[in-house]
Amino acid sequence: MVIGSEKAFLRVEAAHQLTASDLAPFLSLIGTTIGTLYCQNNGQHWKQEKIVEMKETGLVYVAYMLGDRIIGFISIMLVVDCGEKALYLYEIHIDPDFQDNKLGSKLMGKLHQLSLHLDAQEDDELSSKRTSLTVFSANEKALKWYSKLGYHRSPDSPKDRRLRSGKLVKPTYYLMTRTNETSPMFQ
Repeated sequence: MVIGSEKAFLRVEAAHQLTASDLAPFLSLIGTTIGTLYCQNNGQHWKQEKIVEMKETGLVYVAYMLGDRIIGFISIMLVVDCGEKALYLYEIHIDPDFQDNKLGSKLMGKLHQLSLHLDAQEDDELSSKRTSLTVFSANEKALKWYSKLGYHRSPDSPKDRRLRSGKLVKPTYYLMTRTNETSPMFQ
């Protein structure tokens, strides 16, 4: 993929292969893109909790690189979700300097292609019928984008509730899912 006059390349690495210094640019990008939401919902020490999650066994990072710079990435893991295997999107972040270059769409396309590939495997250990993710309820731009990609709220997602006063109270986050048959847009 060409960005400006430079060629971006993909880097794929398992979390267990990454050191704390390898993970620092990923954490920095998370802080740049939605650090405010993490701070509001998890407190000022959210980075300590996030770095533990980022090292979780089974997590894989797929990053677009320009030289040594991460310009966008996803982190994913095959999990059991609602009783069936799903390819779970832990994070997707695009450097603000490189947004509007379709990097996010390309990364999501790779996620959906991988899920389809896993679904076609005869080995049940590797099969995946869908992709799932968690999104902050306050991240309206992301919610609209995920809906456009064919995601909908999972049955086990926290739900909005209306108070007697009529005020709508949203949960901190929603769980969203997309079956492999949904929307051929990025397959």
